[in-house]
Amino acid sequence: LGGGAGSLSLSRDDPLSRSLGLRPPPLSLFAAPLTFEGRPTGLLCCYALEQRLLGEDNLALLATIANHAAIALEESAAGAPGDAGSRVRELFDALRAGDTSVPASELGVRLAEPHAVVVAEPGTGGEAPPQWAGLARALADVFPGALADTRRTFAALVPVRSERWARLLEETIAGALADGAVAGFSDSSGAAGDYALAFRQARMACAIARSSGPERRVRGYLGLGAQRYLWAISQERDPDPLELAVGRLLELDRARGSELFRTLETYLDRRGNARQAAAALFVHRNTLRQRLRKIGEVLGLDPTDPEVAFDLLLAVRLIRFRESEGTAA
Repeated sequence: LGGGAGSLSLSRDDPLSRSLGLRPPPLSLFAAPLTFEGRPTGLLCCYALEQRLLGEDNLALLATIANHAAIALEESAAGAPGDAGSRVRELFDALRAGDTSVPASELGVRLAEPHAVVVAEPGTGGEAPPQWAGLARALADVFPGALADTRRTFAALVPVRSERWARLLEETIAGALADGAVAGFSDSSGAAGDYALAFRQARMACAIARSSGPERRVRGYLGLGAQRYLWAISQERDPDPLELAVGRLLELDRARGSELFRTLETYLDRRGNARQAAAALFVHRNTLRQRLRKIGEVLGLDPTDPEVAFDLLLAVRLIRFRESEGTAA
């Protein structure tokens, strides 16, 4: 229960396979701990009738499924109707749908006043779900009257009362955000604002933060610049040939356990600086050069050519955006 996700391949006469009492006996076992707020609460167990070992990406996916299952089970057990937590959830669900008729004053929220929406999500590497209470407390300390829903993907309403609220909000979130988590926040809703729009802006900023690397784990909607338009393109689900070619790097990585896509992304993020890219990947520069040659063979393009670097970076970003949207809670 204290470990990570794992897989095990068995023979037909293995005592462990026979002891499960399944007919026909399984030849592969997969398991991941259910973890909620840092404590183990159960175990997700799966099996297959053929021999198979899961690669790192699929183990991470199994761990993520287990994490979401743990959250759902805890919410099901703790979500008694009529309690304060339930009213908070009802308010946030209503605002996501654009309904401002739900009573909010009893929760200390004046919807007619300007608010920003914050959305935060855990990492995608199979980590335990973050403990959001620290982030909720930090927001309430700096922005009196802030209200947070911490039981699923983190969301918060933050009252806007000063001109420098955006910088202060970014600093507050960055200081309290759990390791591996990412966050985004909306523009101010304004008086009697459009909260459904604010939630969409915050989710977009959060997804772009996930694709921005560890240096930019918090993004504000107004600071996204042209990436807002790239995000809109990613929602069309119509990849072009270059994006499909770059996507083949991910397929190879999943099949072979390589890191070609991450290598290309890191190299492009460092604007072709091989020394910085190798350091960020924790590999020797010769290893980086070998990977870049392999990437060039797969793509039919030289990733070190400055004339194609911009197009490749757009393709990488589009793929990351599509992945973020597909895994968002």
